[in-house]
Amino acid sequence: MAALPASMEHVDRQQLQDSLPSRIRYLHQFLGFGEDDVMALLEGQSHLRSAAPMITTKVYDKLLEFDVTGRIFTQRPRDTRIDENPEVWAAPDSDAINTRKMFLRWYFVRLTSDPTKPEYWEYLDLVGRMHSNQARQIPVFVEYVFLNVCLGYIQDIALKAIMSLPDLSDRKKVNLVRALTKIIWIQNDLFARYHVTEPQKPIETVHHTSDRHRQRQQSPSAGHQADEDKFQGKSFQNVNRENSDSGKTSLKPSRPSETHLTFFHD
Repeated sequence: MAALPASMEHVDRQQLQDSLPSRIRYLHQFLGFGEDDVMALLEGQSHLRSAAPMITTKVYDKLLEFDVTGRIFTQRPRDTRIDENPEVWAAPDSDAINTRKMFLRWYFVRLTSDPTKPEYWEYLDLVGRMHSNQARQIPVFVEYVFLNVCLGYIQDIALKAIMSLPDLSDRKKVNLVRALTKIIWIQNDLFARYHVTEPQKPIETVHHTSDRHRQRQQSPSAGHQADEDKFQGKSFQNVNRENSDSGKTSLKPSRPSETHLTFFHD
């Protein structure tokens, strides 16, 4: 193997999976998260925190627009695969929703605290673990599709609020938007860390001249069945990561019966 070019830095693939500091360091370097972002976040801290009540209200109003998320706040057990509607749907001002709004506001306080401290990123990683059947007295599993789209919605509302601030210069608005965007994407990665199965080796490219491709051409129904198998979960599955005493990360299949939804805490 040829030596790395002077401009190229080596990144240990396994360390990205096993070591939170290594993963955060790589994400910072790739996204260009640095001192300017820290300064922008701390300078805009009060503005973001003042917008937290509005953001949490909009988030839960959005969650209650859909039955797949709305029924979760009224049923026990809270299983995202349950199709039956509850006798009474949770209202935006119900105790169940108000409790979750409180936790989401607290999340925003932590999100806008000092990112130069290791515990800042440890907390974001904890949020990821808490939604994957780990780090809770009562295990909770939130499907990644809900976490991902909820973060996207939070980002959209927060950026709109920032750009509407009357007493912040355009330059500071742009800096704050950039800093918050990078942090939200890092949080998204820390959700994916506990939800997405990483291949053990690089995926091999299937050429069009392969036997598999010719077989699918000769038997379209076989190819269609393979695609169905993938979408039915026979090829793709969620996994839980458990930290062993040695600090290494192990993988095991998630149990469907523990699939729950809380956004972000319960």
